[in-house]
Amino acid sequence: MREFAVPAFLLLTAVFAGAPENCFAEERGSAAAILSSDIKPYRQALEGFNNSLAEKNAGIRVSQYNLAAQGAKYVLEQVRSKKTDVIFAVGTDAAILVKDNIKDIPAVFAVVLKPETIMGSNVTGVSMDVPAAMKIGKIREIFPGLKKAGVIYSPESVSIYKEMSLACDDAGIQLLAVKINQEKDFSEAFKSISWKIELLVMIPDTRLYRKKELIEYLLQDCLADKLPVIGLSSYYTKGGALISFDCDYEDMGRQAGETAKSMMDGEKPENIQIAKPRKIKYSLNLAIAENLNLQMSPDIIDGASEVFK
Repeated sequence: MREFAVPAFLLLTAVFAGAPENCFAEERGSAAAILSSDIKPYRQALEGFNNSLAEKNAGIRVSQYNLAAQGAKYVLEQVRSKKTDVIFAVGTDAAILVKDNIKDIPAVFAVVLKPETIMGSNVTGVSMDVPAAMKIGKIREIFPGLKKAGVIYSPESVSIYKEMSLACDDAGIQLLAVKINQEKDFSEAFKSISWKIELLVMIPDTRLYRKKELIEYLLQDCLADKLPVIGLSSYYTKGGALISFDCDYEDMGRQAGETAKSMMDGEKPENIQIAKPRKIKYSLNLAIAENLNLQMSPDIIDGASEVFK
């Protein structure tokens, strides 16, 4: 049998054709992505982080860890043993772990509640707080004739309420607000404004919206009163809110990736302000819309990230 020599350039062509696109990119550093657990928003944020670094050809190798599954001790040991240059902490648990235990590695967080409590000399991040102007602008688009909206808040959410109040003023919407100090006062506060308003806007406030029973009461009473509720996430939309606004978690990860790249290039974390989300998405409950005798335009329905029927 005759043997044929394969030309060297054909062998090299075959090797390169089967190689990952960026496997020969120069590696300039390493990052540790610590996910608090394996829920979908965290995975979406990590995807955005990786995509951002890849698109910028940053040359940063990303190692991934699951805090809930692997435990704090293991994750901290791995981060230190691999001489990590930057950390991406996804979720509150991961961000707190980094803040309390790592002071010498720059870190950026995302998908975190109360981001101001996570800030440190080496830590910054992307807030989950949807800018009020973006939210009110979308509400105005969906309800062009809206004149009066209502909100209930506590001392914990004063700053969020003030931001929403300014956004409503700019949009020509009168915001009727009731401030309460504790959850047990919610029912009376709701009754005092429910008959004066055209919809109720929930705002992030763990002092008020921490019990499932209160949320169910609110959604059921609003439905009985034919009062639309603007919820806090798709969980609330599925449960009976008409519409809820969410962060775009993939884009939050992209923002975090851009920040990580800046820190790798020498910018100090303490000089980087917490960023607000650049994009929002919304979910829609068409069964609730029908019950409220509201007609949603095809554009509004098509623009929803989730539609519950």
